[in-house]
Amino acid sequence: MLNRFDLIASGFIEPDSGFAGIIDFEGALSSDGRRMQSQGRAKADRMQIIKTGSPTSKPIFLDYTATYDLQLKPEISASKGRIRQSSRAPQRNFDSTGNRPL
Repeated sequence: MLNRFDLIASGFIEPDSGFAGIIDFEGALSSDGRRMQSQGRAKADRMQIIKTGSPTSKPIFLDYTATYDLQLKPEISASKGRIRQSSRAPQRNFDSTGNRPL
């Protein structure tokens, strides 16, 4: 669990990268030896992803589930999630299972 993790102040991201924000994260990781599954939820405040851009005025929320096949390759074999800008805002879904567009 991370609470109020500042990407710049922590030294995790270089200040001149243009990427910044404050992250809350809670998640879990499990494995059966063949597959690893990660589930979690994150909240990002004041996210900035472009050096000349401005930080977001509202938080961004991310809920996700990802499955990794440990036997084949170190890539995500399936992932699902949703992204929303507030608890009331419409969500954006993503699903890489079977490469289906949403």
